Amino acid sequence: MKFHLSLAVAALALSTVAQAEQIVRPGLWEMSTSNMQISGQQVPSLDSLMQQIGSLPPEQKQRMEDVLARQGMALGNKGMRVCLSEKQVQRDTLMLHDQGQDCSQQVTDRSGGKWAFTFQCPQAQGEGTAEILNDQEFVSHVKGQFTVQGAGPQQGSMDYRGRWVSADCGDLKPAR
Repeated sequence: MKFHLSLAVAALALSTVAQAEQIVRPGLWEMSTSNMQISGQQVPSLDSLMQQIGSLPPEQKQRMEDVLARQGMALGNKGMRVCLSEKQVQRDTLMLHDQGQDCSQQVTDRSGGKWAFTFQCPQAQGEGTAEILNDQEFVSHVKGQFTVQGAGPQQGSMDYRGRWVSADCGDLKPAR
């Protein structure tokens, strides 16, 4: 569940950063995380999770890849990969990923390449900041509250980086 939450928030951040005038490139992006905490406890980064997934038996790894592909994501070298179409980066808002749930976002402040935003999903809400370093890279910090079935409400935060990989997404399709 922690893994799915980090994917949802990372995708949310990418969609927030890609809003408005085309400030990021369309194509294949890789999201990596650091300093992930849930209720004050350090959580492994996506890089660490990628290493664990790499050691899964082939059939389990394939199932994980299939689930991610249905959500418009793929395993990357040090994080999750997503494909952004030309149309997505030119739209004012992008589809958010939260395992098929209905999420919304609002940019609360925009000053040059620095943005502040809030988000609301059925099982999560919070706020964050993003800084666009250039059209191929951004960094962000997100903090919020989320509910995990059986565990109740949790507080979490993480830092992440989005890095453009290629104009060609290969077999990975943009999320709908």
